[in-house]
Amino acid sequence: MTRDTAELLVARAIVDSGVTPAPDSPGAAILERLGITPAKLFVTIPGRPPTPNNGPRNNWAAAAAERKQWRGDAHRIALDVVNRARWHRADLVRVHVVFVVPTHGRRDWSNLIASLKPLEDGLVDAGVMADDSLDVIQSYTFGHRYERGIAATEFHVERVDVPGLGL
Repeated sequence: MTRDTAELLVARAIVDSGVTPAPDSPGAAILERLGITPAKLFVTIPGRPPTPNNGPRNNWAAAAAERKQWRGDAHRIALDVVNRARWHRADLVRVHVVFVVPTHGRRDWSNLIASLKPLEDGLVDAGVMADDSLDVIQSYTFGHRYERGIAATEFHVERVDVPGLGL
């Protein structure tokens, strides 16, 4: 078995497992040599953007400024994750979002989902995915988890277009 064949088999096993190797591992080096990017990326944005029920009311300028701030924060956090993971922009993805909530209070799914837009735009700006259209995002799923005193939004992005292996 040649070295090229062995590396291709290792790459196939990594991609099939769905596990992203550590950036400095031999598996990551093989994937980089073959031009294959990780299949999954996890981005956690701390805090909670405003929902339609708790954002600035009757002041479009304040609302726009707040959305811009959240988009910029998401961009900076996602760009750091993208660079460390050596992720290349995906043209087709599945996204699972986990809302981490700080209390056991009641929440409205539609308000939580509406709060995602500036975060999603920040991920696009960072190169996580080509854009946030239906052409790129194949599916969205949602979940939630309670962690006392912690509010965050976790994006689990799964690449559907794995370059390099014809998948």
